[in-house]
Amino acid sequence: MIDSSRVRTFGGVICFFFALLVVRLFYLEVIRFHDYTIRSAAIRARVIPHIAPRGLILDRAGRVLASSRPVFSAYILPVKVEDAQATARTIASLLNMDVNTIYQKILKQKERAYEPLLIRDHLPFSVISAIEEQSHKLPGFVVGARNIRSYNYGSLASHVVGYIGEIDKETLAQKSLEGYHQGNWIGLAGIERYYESYLRGIDGGQQIEVDSLGRPTKAIGNIEPIPGNNVTLTLDLELQKVAEAALGNRKGAVVVIDPTNGEVLVLASHPGFDPNFFIAPISDEKWKKFHEGGNPLHNRALFGYPPGSTFKIVSAITALENNFNQIIDRFYCPGYFLIGNRHAQCWKAHGTINFFEAMVFSCDVVFYTVGLKAGPDLIHRAGDALGLGSKTNIDFPGETAGTLPSSKWKQRVMKEPWYPGDSINLGIGQGFLQITPIQLAQAMCVLANRGFAYQPHLLKEVTSPEQKLLYSYQPQIARKVSLKSETWDYLRDSMTQVVERGTGVATKIAGVKIAGKTGTAEDPPRRQPHAWFVTYAPVEAPRLAMAVFVESGGHGGTAAAPIARAVYEYYFNRLKAGIATVNEELTNVTVNIKPSANIWTGD
Repeated sequence: MIDSSRVRTFGGVICFFFALLVVRLFYLEVIRFHDYTIRSAAIRARVIPHIAPRGLILDRAGRVLASSRPVFSAYILPVKVEDAQATARTIASLLNMDVNTIYQKILKQKERAYEPLLIRDHLPFSVISAIEEQSHKLPGFVVGARNIRSYNYGSLASHVVGYIGEIDKETLAQKSLEGYHQGNWIGLAGIERYYESYLRGIDGGQQIEVDSLGRPTKAIGNIEPIPGNNVTLTLDLELQKVAEAALGNRKGAVVVIDPTNGEVLVLASHPGFDPNFFIAPISDEKWKKFHEGGNPLHNRALFGYPPGSTFKIVSAITALENNFNQIIDRFYCPGYFLIGNRHAQCWKAHGTINFFEAMVFSCDVVFYTVGLKAGPDLIHRAGDALGLGSKTNIDFPGETAGTLPSSKWKQRVMKEPWYPGDSINLGIGQGFLQITPIQLAQAMCVLANRGFAYQPHLLKEVTSPEQKLLYSYQPQIARKVSLKSETWDYLRDSMTQVVERGTGVATKIAGVKIAGKTGTAEDPPRRQPHAWFVTYAPVEAPRLAMAVFVESGGHGGTAAAPIARAVYEYYFNRLKAGIATVNEELTNVTVNIKPSANIWTGD
């Protein structure tokens, strides 16, 4: 006899689970219908990406620094490969590649078997012909065209333009929501990196329908890629070429800014590199050779170095603004400064000298005295006002802040008090100081404008592929400095005399009044000091502000000042001739640096 209570219990359980099933079905079919329909469509539809060509990078005259050009590439659609090993062997023989490399690529791509796998770029016509002859043996192996980057001027302005590379897994994870996917190329340095969002464009693709195994069944549609926008820079490529030629094979940097608007006309660093080097695959041997002779990727315009006597400008401001009257009176320089048992050397025994002539002939003894009397914090205040020891915030990656020390800085960083010896070093631009060439160029803008500087920038405008103006940079004042009129006059007049008859006479040009300051900076353990020259011109109505740095170059008056002269000569000769930078083709520029017999070998 069947127990009715057990039947009722069993029936209740069945009803309960049936009710749960009905509720679940209702939830899936009614409440979540829309969501799952979208998911289903996403799983069924796949997109084979068509990479958008990057926008152009141009100089201020419209010269194309970076563009995109088509190349033929070999691809595999893994879903159509039946025998991966056999396919890898055949392709390896056609492309002269390692069999295992191709085989591993095919295996790794199985999770995205519907996406084309790039095997090799830059196929020559002979290889394309061989592939076509063997195509019947290679299902899923195709030749297609894609756009790659082309840098039209090679190493010229290479640090400015930068380069691109294939996106890595870490970056892809961070930027997947921005539309990046595996195989995309992305800006890795320079303008290519900083203005990536303008340059990259919007990828298109072919939408296909796939079955449950991921095999393509039919094409659904096609979306054309949208090219990236064009970025026009403030860079004057002719002037850039002059600066790089004047630097020659020496390590160093030249920064030139228009003080009337902050436009960066030159941002040169040597050694440079050819950005086209990064387009093709790089072997270990090529990479090792690339780094021989120095680090070519190191942008010296944005890194800090001891500024040497160029920093005497800051010490002078400190003295004048704090009314150190005894310093402004006459001094006697025996060729050294005695502090305790230490004889701090001057580069020359100047004898009796006043504060004005101390700047003209760069007397260390006078500025040792300033440093000792002022101490670190007053000098720090003056340097900070000019923007030294802080990033300029130029629209460019990789800028460093350098170091402008103070008593608090030394206690915090070195756990030591500030000593009198530190003060005399600071007075002549030595010790803990690390100042970047671009900071000194912006400081020259402040002096040129008697108290203010525009934000230094490289971007001039952004245009669409159809040449529609999307953005135009408007000058912005980044820094204001209030000094006594007498201080501005001292700086202008003494720095003019530096060029007319002092340590910077190698920069002197007939008909152009130039203000400047040389610098020779010891930087142990280097045997040779760094050479500096900072300047603006013409004094009456400044058009250029400049900082020249030659790493381990020797004296500023002999190594750096002639480079500034070469830039000035070309610029003012072109201005005198009424020639603007309007020619699309880069004109031939020549640089002939002949040291004058009157060049000072000190400072």
